[in-house]
Amino acid sequence: MIEAHLLASGSTGNALFFAIDHTKILVDFGLGIRKMRECLAEVGHTLSQLDAVLITHEHTDHVKGLESFLRHHGGEIPVLSRRGTLGRLPGGLAGIDSLYQEINGKAKIGGVEIESFDISHDAEDPVGFMLKAQGKTIVCATDLGVVTPKVRAALETADILVFEANHDSGLLENGPYPYFLQNRIRGNHGHLSNNEAAQALAELPKKKREIFLAHLSRQNNTPDAALDAVAVALEAQGHRVGDEVKLHLTWPNKIVSASWDFES
Repeated sequence: MIEAHLLASGSTGNALFFAIDHTKILVDFGLGIRKMRECLAEVGHTLSQLDAVLITHEHTDHVKGLESFLRHHGGEIPVLSRRGTLGRLPGGLAGIDSLYQEINGKAKIGGVEIESFDISHDAEDPVGFMLKAQGKTIVCATDLGVVTPKVRAALETADILVFEANHDSGLLENGPYPYFLQNRIRGNHGHLSNNEAAQALAELPKKKREIFLAHLSRQNNTPDAALDAVAVALEAQGHRVGDEVKLHLTWPNKIVSASWDFES
């Protein structure tokens, strides 16, 4: 059994929780610790049950509650990320022996094999993660300025995919953001547009996938725009949306949950 609970996704906070048989993993800690406890309780879990926390990069919307978590659980529950990222987290590299574990290639947590892969974003050493168990692969890939060959290779393996569709290009260009911020978002170290996400997904080999569209901008996107762009592109390339490929939206303030029993 695999459970996915996308507790929050967006510029105000990001937290993805996966329960894979008896192994429980949180990807990013972008909610305050009180809110994180509330969200986990809502889906029937607790912080103390975690087997690991994975951190993609050091931006506040991905680590907001981490310092409080370390005060309560530091040393009890491993926090994994790249060395460059760890150096920018509370305690820095001084805590690598007591608070953190560096991940460069692969790691094993419970029954789950974890692999990090490089992504293009304006952080110290940002990564996406692949979680492999039961012959299935979960891929978490957001905050992508561009879909690199490493990212594309990871996407191709995904049975369950959390993937960024951050902004509608027209809404961004005509929206309230100043020009320098627009350039940062649409640059190669910023965020993917709906059309860029749609193109990348449409080019993937055909297989059954569950895709969660994540990190949607509240100011520069709409759920309908993201969903429509991806669905149209997938169908144009012969993917059967709703049958072969299932699309899910995510939200900054609403939990999205799904579960699969791949052994049945």
